[in-house]
Amino acid sequence: MKKILFLLIILSTILLGKDIKTNELLKNLNNPEWIIVDTRDSNEYNGWNLSNLKINGHIKGATDLSANWLKTKYLNSNNKEILKQRVLEKGIIPEKNIVLYGTSTEMKDVEKYLKENGVKNIYFYDFEKNKDYDRLPFETYKNYEILVPATWVKNAMDKNEIKVLKYLGEV
Repeated sequence: MKKILFLLIILSTILLGKDIKTNELLKNLNNPEWIIVDTRDSNEYNGWNLSNLKINGHIKGATDLSANWLKTKYLNSNNKEILKQRVLEKGIIPEKNIVLYGTSTEMKDVEKYLKENGVKNIYFYDFEKNKDYDRLPFETYKNYEILVPATWVKNAMDKNEIKVLKYLGEV
């Protein structure tokens, strides 16, 4: 019975992914066998704090694979191949341990895509479950504020916020 339970635990970890804690992530940040993947909106990866975290940007050394990139309305046959190539270029390959972080929905969407493409060693790092995430090294892109999210610009223009228009040089 113990052997069956052990096998079920191992199988569920392989099939469902495994949650990891801050200490385990810290231990593997510089390990070339581990790829850390930010599944949030690319604007958050750049530096915008859209999730109200204690810290801006992305985990230092992480790559991005936004769940937004996987939305059907953006994917046609041509850019599906481009996306596959970009994922490989980022080192997200079956031989590596892949740590996904973001919201549970974002992580699950990216997990599904990766599993469909042969990646099995998937781990999850959830900021909600790991309140000590600010122990991780974070970084932002220099001048990320200039790379404003398109939704922010649209919302500001819809509200006719003159300061945005001045910033964009239209007034």
